[in-house]
Amino acid sequence: MRILISLAVALLLVAQQVGAQSTNVLVFTKTAGYRHASIEHGVAVLQQLGDAYRFEVTHTEDSTQFRDATLATYDVVVFLSTTGDVLGPDEEAAFERFIQEGGGFVGIHAAADTEYDWPFYRELVGRQFVQHPEHQRGRIHTVPSDFPEAMTSFGDSLTLYEEWYEYTVPYAVGLQDLMRIDTSTYNTRAWLGQERMGVYHPLAWYHEHAGGRAFYTGIGHMDDTFDLPAFQDHLVSAIHWAATGEKRRASTLR
Repeated sequence: MRILISLAVALLLVAQQVGAQSTNVLVFTKTAGYRHASIEHGVAVLQQLGDAYRFEVTHTEDSTQFRDATLATYDVVVFLSTTGDVLGPDEEAAFERFIQEGGGFVGIHAAADTEYDWPFYRELVGRQFVQHPEHQRGRIHTVPSDFPEAMTSFGDSLTLYEEWYEYTVPYAVGLQDLMRIDTSTYNTRAWLGQERMGVYHPLAWYHEHAGGRAFYTGIGHMDDTFDLPAFQDHLVSAIHWAATGEKRRASTLR
């Protein structure tokens, strides 16, 4: 009987330890072009969210962390307003293997202004940055999808002051859009050239790609955006889905 009780206790402890395992997230913020002032605040907010929602956040600007042995210790890699060519060929190859082996990717804002000459990344992020007008207020609308949990806290729409990106056509098949900017609510007179996207202007999307999962959100230029509870819930749901494939609302993950 004592042996059976000891075995039961041991199994319970193991189950508790397994259940307590957290998601490991690498937040990458290297820039080789414009550097957004919101990066440091964004990192701090992600670290706070990690404490609240039980995922471990490691921040780096060191691209040499993109090697097989190191990436294998993470579930999700977040590109937080990276810009330009931030990884070398060997580092790119290691990141491709990470995704192909089931790893998750979350891109925030200028992650779409990154690695234009790397086809795998173009398809992973889904669309890439073209231009933006002056910073101004605009209205976001939620797009009906099968991942409403990532947008629930936004309601049907939300107005905020941001840097509104215009993007290329999709580089990947099957992007599932989650939010769009209402083009009638902001001024595009400062475009560098002809507006290319037209009336339907997506800002966030997700998809499965090459064995892994990728989520991109286009807002995050302003510090104030990271302080919005709706955006924080959006990021937590994105990280959890990228890590596990589960579509959960942030409030259920505490």
